[in-house]
Amino acid sequence: MSRIKPFCEPTAVERRCAQMLHKEPADLPAEWTHLAAQATADAHGDLIQILVGKGYAYAQIALWDDGPAYCERLAVYFAMVRGAALAAYDLKAVEALDPRKMLSDAAYITVGGEPVSPAGLFAGVQYGSIDLDDLQCRADRFFR
Repeated sequence: MSRIKPFCEPTAVERRCAQMLHKEPADLPAEWTHLAAQATADAHGDLIQILVGKGYAYAQIALWDDGPAYCERLAVYFAMVRGAALAAYDLKAVEALDPRKMLSDAAYITVGGEPVSPAGLFAGVQYGSIDLDDLQCRADRFFR
């Protein structure tokens, strides 16, 4: 697991689940506390994995503006899916809560309100010009 501080707390996840079920957190069965804690840990890990897979560095992820919101959304989704056996609700409606596709499709994350490109991805010439004749000469030297 990463050393990035969790983006959200299990108590916030449990509270949000209770709101979705139109209950008070104290009225939820005791199992919801464990579900919320496990869902929070799993959501945090999934978010890190998605962003690292896109090339973001841990330092960028730790400062991600939307980390808390995405973490809570994903943790609520996980808790609600796992808690379906404890409460009667439609899992089809819960599927709409999963934010992973939206995150996977996002072009960038923001840090301090500014868009940030993945630190691990570099493409093309960063500055200066390319002498194509020189490249051809180098290729000839290395690949003959």
